Amino acid sequence: MTLATNKSDQRKREATASLKSGTRVDISFGSAACLPQTSSTVSLQPEAAAASEMIANGYKSKQAVLAELLQRPSGATISELIKSTGWQAHSVRGVISGVLRKKLGLNIVSGKTESGETRYRVEARP
Repeated sequence: MTLATNKSDQRKREATASLKSGTRVDISFGSAACLPQTSSTVSLQPEAAAASEMIANGYKSKQAVLAELLQRPSGATISELIKSTGWQAHSVRGVISGVLRKKLGLNIVSGKTESGETRYRVEARP
């Protein structure tokens, strides 16, 4: 590991710790050797308040919408998932694979319809 990588990792750890505590943190991007030092101030408190308000008003994230559609008995086709999120097909498949399957541990099965389109759905684990 290089010295630059260690400094970068240290900055990330400090920023993460500061964000978790809800304090303001100054984050510098890039290294002195290749980029001019710039900084941006990040505050988590207003964003957290806005997120709480959105949830209270019934807002659902796009990932939550995907999970909801996949839990229907018939599941959802890739085109239905694209229309509901506005994402491209590779992004929808990436969330299904990375977030829903791997991180959340959902058992998602897929199959081809008669028209040749892929249909995904959540199935109970055996």
